Parts: sequence; C-alpha cells; structure tokens
Amino acid sequence: MGEGRWVEVRVSTHHGVDEKKCVKALQQLRKELAGEELPTQDVVEPSDGSVAIAVALMGAGAEQTVVALLGDWIRRRKHPWTVTLTLEGDSIEVDRPTFEERERELAEFLTRH
Repeated sequence: MGEGRWVEVRVSTHHGVDEKKCVKALQQLRKELAGEELPTQDVVEPSDGSVAIAVALMGAGAEQTVVALLGDWIRRRKHPWTVTLTLEGDSIEVDRPTFEERERELAEFLTRH
C-alpha cells in the first residue's frame, strides 16, 4: 500500500457466502468511499477466499466517515457477513448484528493508530 495510513477492509467468504457477491459489494463500498474523496486500492487476495480493499485514512474526519459509510454498507447486506478491519497489524471484526454495539469501538480503533 502507498504512503499514509491505510485500513484493510476484508470480507470473509466462509459460511457459504458467494465470493462474487462479496466482490460486487466491495465495489459498491469503493464507490461510496470515492464519493467522500477517500482513496481505495486493491489488496492482494490470500488463498483463504476472502476479498479485500484498502482505504486511505486521509484528511480531517476520515475515520468517522469510514465508520459511517461502513455501518450503512453493512446494514444493507442481506447476510451478516463478517468484516475484518486491519490497521497497522491490529484487527477488529464487525458484522451487521453487532455493528451498533461496536460502532464506538470501531471509531476508537481507527483513531488510536
């Protein structure tokens, strides 16, 4: 990944989740992030079948924007996919059922690094 702080957003395709649907959903998330002028880039995919993008945390309020967009994006998913965010080697998992209770924790995670 390029310079700056980048957070990896990874969706697990385990538990019968269709990889093509994950890819399409991440493409939609990328469009929404681009609409807020947050750069994204591809992440080399591991052999575990997950799909991922990286989001640059640039500019004032970028962390809050990512949390808000991610929350909206997760709530629109039909299935409670597990989404893992990784920043500087530290990770946090969120999904639709737990997003409301973990939203503050996610915001703190993104701002403490």
